Amino acid sequence: MKLLTTNLIISIILVSIDKLTLASNLTDDLQTIWDYNGDTIKGISLGGWFVLEPYITPSLFEQFDQNDTDFILPVDEYSFCTKLGQEDCLKQLESHWDLYYTEDDFIDIKNYGFNTIRIPIGYWAFFKLDNDPYVQGQIKYLDRAIDWARLQDLKVWIDLHGLPGSQNGFDNSGQRGNVSWFDNEENLNITFKTLNYIFAKYGGGNYTDVIIGIEIANEPLAPKLNISDLLDFIYNSYYDYREIHQSTNYFVVQEAFESIGWWNDQLNNDYTNVSNKFSDRIPNLEISNDYFQGIIFDHHHYEVFTYDQLNKTFQERIQDIIEYSESINEIQKYHPSLVGEWSGAITDCAKWLNGVGTGARYDYTFNESQFTRSNDTIEIPGFNLTLEKGVVPIIKDQDSSRSCSNFLNYDDFPIEHKEKIRKFIEIQLIEYAKNSAGWIFWNYKTENAIEWDFKELTAKGLFPSPLDNYTYFYPDGSTIKNGIENSTSIGKNRRKQNVAIKRFKINNGLLFGSILFGCVVLFY
Repeated sequence: MKLLTTNLIISIILVSIDKLTLASNLTDDLQTIWDYNGDTIKGISLGGWFVLEPYITPSLFEQFDQNDTDFILPVDEYSFCTKLGQEDCLKQLESHWDLYYTEDDFIDIKNYGFNTIRIPIGYWAFFKLDNDPYVQGQIKYLDRAIDWARLQDLKVWIDLHGLPGSQNGFDNSGQRGNVSWFDNEENLNITFKTLNYIFAKYGGGNYTDVIIGIEIANEPLAPKLNISDLLDFIYNSYYDYREIHQSTNYFVVQEAFESIGWWNDQLNNDYTNVSNKFSDRIPNLEISNDYFQGIIFDHHHYEVFTYDQLNKTFQERIQDIIEYSESINEIQKYHPSLVGEWSGAITDCAKWLNGVGTGARYDYTFNESQFTRSNDTIEIPGFNLTLEKGVVPIIKDQDSSRSCSNFLNYDDFPIEHKEKIRKFIEIQLIEYAKNSAGWIFWNYKTENAIEWDFKELTAKGLFPSPLDNYTYFYPDGSTIKNGIENSTSIGKNRRKQNVAIKRFKINNGLLFGSILFGCVVLFY
C-alpha cells in the first residue's frame, strides 16, 4: 500500500541533508518539556467532547423520535450527523463543544491533583473526506482548552482518536463497524494531511510549555489491519514529526492491541535493522544511533471487555493488575511507557458502553456478532428501533444468573460493589505509578456511567481524594487490614464540596486583589 502522498514525497525531497538526523540537543529540549523517566503523569481524559461516545453522553442519542417507523438510530458521530443533517448537527455539537467541558472543569482538575489532560479529537475537525457528514468548528474549542490548561499549569496530550474509515471499528473512532482505514489511498492522504497540520501547529513553537505529547492514532486494531502498513504509517509519521516539522516534542504511539513487549525493538536505536525495514520509502534516510528519541508508548487496560475477565474472582483481577503493571515496568528500558487509559469499571453494564443497541457481557446480552455489518438495515426483536448498517442484536438468555440491574445507578450499588470499585481504583493508581511513567484515567465525567466517571466516583468516595489517599492499600501496594474500617468517605459527597470551596476561594481572592489594586486582571 502506498502510504506517502505526492505532496509529502516532494516535501521530503526538498528537506536539506542537514535535517536528516535529529539535533544533538533534542534530549535536553525534550526534558525541558517533560521528563517521562523522572516525573509521573497523573492524567485525566476529556472523552466524549470532540468525539461523541454514546455511553458518555447518551442524551444526545436519546433525543430522536422512537415512534418514527422509518427511524434509523444513530450509533456514532458519523450516523448522528447523517441523521440530523449538517445544519442541525453543527448547531447541537457547537453547543456541546462550548458547554460540556468548561474552564471550571480545568480549575477542578488541577485542584484534584492532576498534572495532565488527554484530549481526544477526530481527523474531521481538521480535514474531511468528500462524502463525510461530519461538521467542523472544533479547533477553536481545542485551542481554548489548551489555553485553560496553560492557565492551570496542566500539561496536554493531543490524541488523534478517529481516523478516516475507522482504525478499529469502535464508535469512539467516529464510525462504528468496519475497519477500513487502510482500504484506500484517500484515507491515508487525509490522515497524513491531518497529522502534518497537528505537527506544524502543536508540535513546537508556542505550545512547548503546555503540550507534552501528540498521539498519532488511538487504538489502531492491529489484528484487523495489515501490520506492515501500520508500521509504515508510524515510521513515516515519525519522520514527518522530526524531520519535516523539526518538532522537539514527544511522539506518542498507542500499543495497537499488541502484547506487552511486542514493540520493544521497533522505533529503537538499538535495533536499526528492524527500523530500516519500515523506513526504506523515505529518500536518503539513514537511521543514526540517536534518530529515535522522545517516543512514548501508551498502553490501555480494562478488565470488562472479555468474558474471561468478568468471570474471574475479584482477587484474581487485582492480581491481573499487579502482573500487568509489572510487565510494563519490564519494558521501560526500551521505551518510556504509561497506562493511558483505564477506569474504575468492574462490569460492562453501563448503558451503551459496548455501543448503541448492544447489551453487556456481564449479563450475557452481548455478543461479538452485534458488530456484524451488512448493507441492509436489520430489525431488532425486542427493540423498537432499527440500527444502521445491520448491527445484529443478541437477545438475553433468560436463564442467566447475572444481572446488570444493580449496577446501572449508584443508589442501587451494593456496598460490596462500592468497596470493590474503590479497591480496584486504588491498586491501579499505586501499581501504574510505581511501574510506569504514569497513568491517565478514562474519563473525567459522563452523564450516568459512574464507573467511568472520575468526578462522580470522587463525589461518592470511590476514588481517592487526594489521589494518594488510599483506604485499602499502602503506597507499596500491600494490603491494609480492615481497610474499610479506616474509610470515612465511601458514599460521601465531601470531596466535591471541598474542590468547589477551594475554587470559590481562589476566584474571590483574585477579585479582591483586583479591587484592592484598582485593576481588573482576571485570567481564567
